Amino acid sequence: MKPLRVLVVDDSPVFRESLGEFLKQHSEIQLVGTAASGREAVKKVEELCPDLVIMDLIMPEMNGLEATRLIKAAPVHRPKVILVTLHEPRPFAKAAASAGADGFVRKADIPRLLFPTIRSLCRPAATVPAAPQPETPALSRSESES
Repeated sequence: MKPLRVLVVDDSPVFRESLGEFLKQHSEIQLVGTAASGREAVKKVEELCPDLVIMDLIMPEMNGLEATRLIKAAPVHRPKVILVTLHEPRPFAKAAASAGADGFVRKADIPRLLFPTIRSLCRPAATVPAAPQPETPALSRSESES
């Protein structure tokens, strides 16, 4: 199966780099590009045709809501969009849904929730591996029987 093509959009270069490295841990994901603003994201979606855009909600120039509306209104290529934010997402959920966002994850929850969200949106057959989990020591037979 082809890897899931992902575009990362955030005005913070540090966050773009960190998220890109996090995504590269999974062979089922191909980071095809990054963008620093909603306006740049709209152009990159046309150029790169990603399957998924992971985009910050609040950015200068054009925010994630506006960019999502434009991406979802495109006549040809409409990738899935997951919005991310530092803030509590509840106040923004209705606006995100109205803009056409397919998912919403708080940045602090990315290590725990991003891959399950990606799997549910883009790979219903669960071909995107779960985020790496710390190993749990196996119980010996006598411990499991007690």
